[in-house]
Amino acid sequence: MTSKFSPLTAVAMAAGSLAGGLIVPTVMSATSASAASTLCSKVSVAEVSSTLGVKVTKLTTVINGNVTVCWYKVGANPDAIFVRRQTRVNIGVFNLNRSSAKRQGEKPVTDKHFAPYSAYSTSLGSPTYGYTFSVAILKKSTELDIGAANSKLPKVEALAKKVLPLL
Repeated sequence: MTSKFSPLTAVAMAAGSLAGGLIVPTVMSATSASAASTLCSKVSVAEVSSTLGVKVTKLTTVINGNVTVCWYKVGANPDAIFVRRQTRVNIGVFNLNRSSAKRQGEKPVTDKHFAPYSAYSTSLGSPTYGYTFSVAILKKSTELDIGAANSKLPKVEALAKKVLPLL
């Protein structure tokens, strides 16, 4: 299963929108019994909290084929932060995702903080409602997408740098 959507859009397939245009996902499958061995078990609530400077209160894991999404709850928002891994991705799909981000108004920008890997960052939102920043990185045949609502891009990049070696 390969995504033809940008990082922010990919995690919100079949989604509705929140006030201010932020996207909320519809869960496509429940956590499987093997969730304990997934990326989500390696990216702790404490690590996400300390890196982003927020209080994460819950982690929900969603596995759908070759895609794993870790959702972190902050305050009343159960989907405030996401860590998404998709395997079997090539540079063509990665570039298609970037193009989709542009069409969706997410303003993708090449992110050189992750060299030698291909990477770009996106933003979505407004000053009134806050922004969701995300980073997409292609490491070999795995795409890592990390995003956080009401956070700053440098903090999202810092979290991505901690998660990238876990792939």
